[in-house]
Amino acid sequence: MASAKGGGIWAADIWGSYRLQRFDSKGGLQLEIVRHADWFPEGKGPADIISPELPPFPSVAAVVEDSAGLVWVFVRVADKRWPTALTRRKPT
Repeated sequence: MASAKGGGIWAADIWGSYRLQRFDSKGGLQLEIVRHADWFPEGKGPADIISPELPPFPSVAAVVEDSAGLVWVFVRVADKRWPTALTRRKPT
């Protein structure tokens, strides 16, 4: 969640979809933005098992609206080297 310029809030689904919603100060929905992207599969989230064969699913990490009214969405997306994070390293 984030403060919206001129009052209200921005809310985003953390898991399962790339969806932003802007609500006014009384809780009324003003705007909904849904983005469909290959790198952000819908319906996937933390309840799914993460294994060496299945990459971690992307998630919305933060939403910020700047003073110019631009909305910035920060997402977590696994890069092509994600399996190396699952290997155990020997202490040095």
